[in-house]
Amino acid sequence: MDRLTGFHDVLRESGLAPSAVANGNSTQASGVAAMQQLLDQAPKVDAVFAASDSMAAGALHALRQAGRQVSEDVAVVGFDDSPVAAETDPPLTSVRRPREEMGRKMDRLLIARLNEEPEAEIKLVLRPDWSSGSPPKERVRAKPLVVAGWRWSG
Repeated sequence: MDRLTGFHDVLRESGLAPSAVANGNSTQASGVAAMQQLLDQAPKVDAVFAASDSMAAGALHALRQAGRQVSEDVAVVGFDDSPVAAETDPPLTSVRRPREEMGRKMDRLLIARLNEEPEAEIKLVLRPDWSSGSPPKERVRAKPLVVAGWRWSG
């Protein structure tokens, strides 16, 4: 839900709104079902952001069944840079979380708490990166379509 909330926050800050949203449970099967639902709601969809790579793989399958070509007709982005992203055809563009940096920051936080160091409210903001496929082409969309969004805080 944080990914969806974060994505909506970014859209709102940009003055945009999604044309349709479908929910799933992060599985490939739910990605297929969500993409089919989105195609019914917005048949000319040209971009999808999925909450997980598994859901994005399901979206790729549903798009192929609908006769849509990924990259040419529809940009698809997953999340987590999981092994699934490299196994799809075409290889899935995915958002990679900086896991090592997350671990280092959490280590520092844990040590500070164990040492009972005084601390203010802690908010960590980490910059994601693209992985697997190539980053999506920058295109301005009046109504982007999303399956879910993300928020970088902890």
